[in-house]
Amino acid sequence: MREFKIVQDERHFDEFVASHPYGHFMKTTAWGKFRVEIEKDEAYYPCVLLENEEIIASALAILTHRKGLGKVLYVPWGPCIDYEDQQLVQLMCDQLGKLAKEKKVTLLKIDLNVERVHHEIKGEVIDDGFNNEHITKMFESMGFKHKGYGYAYNGSWVNRFTLITSLQEEDYTQRIKKKVYKKALRNIRLGVSIRQGTDEEYETFAQFGKELSQTQHFLPKSADYFRNYVQMLQPYAKFMITEIDFNKRLAVLTEESQSKSLRKDKDALEAVLKNIEFCQNQIDSGKEKVMLCGAIYLHIGKKVFNMYLYNSKDYPDATASACSHVLMMEQMKKQGVEDFDFVGFATTVPNEPYYGLWDFKSSMGSRYVEYLGEFDMIYKPWRVQLTAFLKKIKKIHK
Repeated sequence: MREFKIVQDERHFDEFVASHPYGHFMKTTAWGKFRVEIEKDEAYYPCVLLENEEIIASALAILTHRKGLGKVLYVPWGPCIDYEDQQLVQLMCDQLGKLAKEKKVTLLKIDLNVERVHHEIKGEVIDDGFNNEHITKMFESMGFKHKGYGYAYNGSWVNRFTLITSLQEEDYTQRIKKKVYKKALRNIRLGVSIRQGTDEEYETFAQFGKELSQTQHFLPKSADYFRNYVQMLQPYAKFMITEIDFNKRLAVLTEESQSKSLRKDKDALEAVLKNIEFCQNQIDSGKEKVMLCGAIYLHIGKKVFNMYLYNSKDYPDATASACSHVLMMEQMKKQGVEDFDFVGFATTVPNEPYYGLWDFKSSMGSRYVEYLGEFDMIYKPWRVQLTAFLKKIKKIHK
């Protein structure tokens, strides 16, 4: 007999999530605690379906508030469940619906990290027979309203589109854009490395983010926010620093400058000598090692998510972002990780805002992934309609 339960054994719950094909850090109790303690949501509920006392499906339900909508029961990225077992999905949704009604919410929102169809890297659909839209129809048949297949940042609670590098498929480095990979390897040889960050380095990391926010127009987060983020999302979160060792860089460049092949190329030699001078100046000014960028990665099961990455703007030639990812992907591959998720992008169209996100992330040997999106079970339609109407009015008067 199958039984629905809100569990107290969070360790067992999280282990199930980590091992599941649809596992995600936003489905763990650590994410629930973070949402309640830092983002000030009301509560979280680790829900499971049991069969013979074994977990066969899980869902993290978060009780949150949204302006206009009031209370919402939200299941980020949907349940960890076999979506081909319609009876199991129906049972989970029915039980989540009961919980939602008990909490007197406006709606139950579920978004699924189930891939919809396959795409080319720029977004064109590949007609290869792979299609999970029957799962969309299943949810609609249960009474859910589907948000639709609008592109990218379309007002969804999470971005349905991402780019993922599959680390265990053949040699993934062969898929990284040659120019990007070559520069990264060059800089790694010239003293760029990655290590775990220290508590003090959150300040510099947050400053890098603040500098980027001034050109990209987003609200920057504080050093304390990132400290709490990493602390509360243990054991999944990793705060990593990419740094450059100018002593090592100087030694390698000095050796290169003495090679016969380089001395035959005056332009190349001049560039190396100029770089040597720069390195020596950095060392003389006390900057033997410099933080180039910081990144927060979340590792759960066989997946890694690149959540935040901010660079110093002072050393663009060091290709810090590429080095960070190349070094981290290699570490993760050795640990058995299969998917390295770059967590979203906004557009594939040149000259549009945020095109650079896709351009860089797609260069890292990744594939374009589209998920099925959001599904709402609406209990107070008048409130949803009023909120949508007020948003429309606000847009008109902007």
